[in-house]
Amino acid sequence: VCQYMVGMLYYNGDGADVDYKQARAWLEKATAQDHPAAVDMLGKVYFYGKGVTSSWRRAREYYQRAIELGDSEAVENMQDLTEGIQMVTSQRSIHTAPSSLVRGLMLTHHTHYPPTTRSLRTRRSPPSWTSGWSSTARAGRT
Repeated sequence: VCQYMVGMLYYNGDGADVDYKQARAWLEKATAQDHPAAVDMLGKVYFYGKGVTSSWRRAREYYQRAIELGDSEAVENMQDLTEGIQMVTSQRSIHTAPSSLVRGLMLTHHTHYPPTTRSLRTRRSPPSWTSGWSSTARAGRT
């Protein structure tokens, strides 16, 4: 667990400078001990190409292993990866798919935060400092 947490600190830059190579090294140590979230996070590292050459094949391998270890976030990540591959390969050739489409797909469906702290699939409530505002003021209407 601690190795996973250190890896996430380096990945997100919380308390340390962002260092994807260090993050990957710590996540690999946690993965060697079958930490499900670490295995899933390594899938994200390879999906995004953070400190490594981007590889959907490697991402899929890590997501599959995380699913086998019981990580529910990995199921969603695998679905997103599969949809992305289908979207790109539905073009005439993977080489003709616009890179902006691929980049947009990756940024839309994934976050750089650990799955236990933030997910784009979960609607977050407004920050606590806005609690005194009316709902129309929060939405930019007065």
